[in-house]
Amino acid sequence: MREISQSIANAIKPQILPTIIMELCDDKNIIKVNVEGDEKPYSAYGKYYMRSADEDREISPQQLRRLMLSISSNSIVNIEENNQELTFEQLKTLYAGNNLTLRENTFHNNHV
Repeated sequence: MREISQSIANAIKPQILPTIIMELCDDKNIIKVNVEGDEKPYSAYGKYYMRSADEDREISPQQLRRLMLSISSNSIVNIEENNQELTFEQLKTLYAGNNLTLRENTFHNNHV
C-alpha cells in the first residue's frame, strides 16, 4: 500500500492525498484507492488525460485550454458586479474571505 501511495505521489501533480484501504471482496483481498481534489486539472506523468468510457485519452493543448477556461469561469474576473467602485482594501478583504492570497510586498505598490 505504501508503494501505491508513493507511485501516486510521484505521478500526479498537483499532489493529492489518496485514501488507500484493503478490503475483502468475494473472498479476495482488494486494494481500494479513493482520491479527491479541487485543484483541477491534474496531470499524470506530466501529461493531461480525459476519461472516455473505459479508457484514458491524452488531451491536446487546445482541449486543456478549454478545460482551464471552463474551470476559471467562476473567477473574480468573470463575476459581474454592480458596484464598480471596488477599493483595494475591499479587494484584499474579498481575497481573504475566499482563502486567496496576495503578495503583500507588491500589493501596496499597486494602489498608491
